[in-house]
Order: sequence, then C-alpha cells, then structure tokens
Amino acid sequence: MSEPTLKDRIRNKTDHDSEIMIISKWDNEKIEVRSMMGSDRSVFMDTCFQESGDLDKKISIPFLIIGCCFDPTTGEKLFALEDEEWLMTKNSTVLEGIATTALKVSGLTTGAVEGAEKNSDSATPPDTSSSS
Repeated sequence: MSEPTLKDRIRNKTDHDSEIMIISKWDNEKIEVRSMMGSDRSVFMDTCFQESGDLDKKISIPFLIIGCCFDPTTGEKLFALEDEEWLMTKNSTVLEGIATTALKVSGLTTGAVEGAEKNSDSATPPDTSSSS
C-alpha cells in the first residue's frame, strides 16, 4: 500500500479554528463557534458588505450564526436557514457576540476585513521560481 500523497494528507486534515462560548442568557448553554471554510468566506465577502464597504449586519449576523455555530457535543451544525427568523428574535447582544466570535475565529477582525477588501483585487501568487 502506497503512502498517501501530500494532497490526500491535506484533504483529510481538520483545519478549522473554534471557540466554545457559554451563553449566560441561554441558561449557560454551550455552543461551538467554528471558523468559516474557504467557500463560505468567499460568499461572506461577496454578500455581506454594503456598497460603502461597511459590514451589513442585517445580512452578516444571521450568515455568521447559521454558518459557524455547531453543537460542541455532536459536532453537528446547530442552526439551518429556516431558523433565521426565530434566531433574529433573540437578544441582540448575544447575537452580536456570537457573530463577533465567528469573525475572530475566521481571521476576520476589523483590520483583517479591511485588508482583505483592499488586497482582493491586487493579490499576486507567490514566487514559485527556484534559485539554483
């Protein structure tokens, strides 16, 4: 049996970051907030910003909560799209805290979001030439 290729080893890695949150307003329920995967982050960057470049919280908060919250016991997604309506009736401070944590574990702090927006059109691939 041959050794797995580098591509196979990378494909099989679990590489998300996460943070367990204890939500006091929800009777100390625990939720796992995981980082967005690459495809989710691309959709987030394309859909959750206003023309001014400001984060559209009406879109981004449910996107982050539905996309990044998991049951820490089972590892399964906690919410689905059909949960958005009732989720948005919950305490706004709690929702904002979860969304902020999702941004943080996804590497999208305010500075990172601004940097990603500025660099998205000017990104260049790494130098792949070798010097011998």
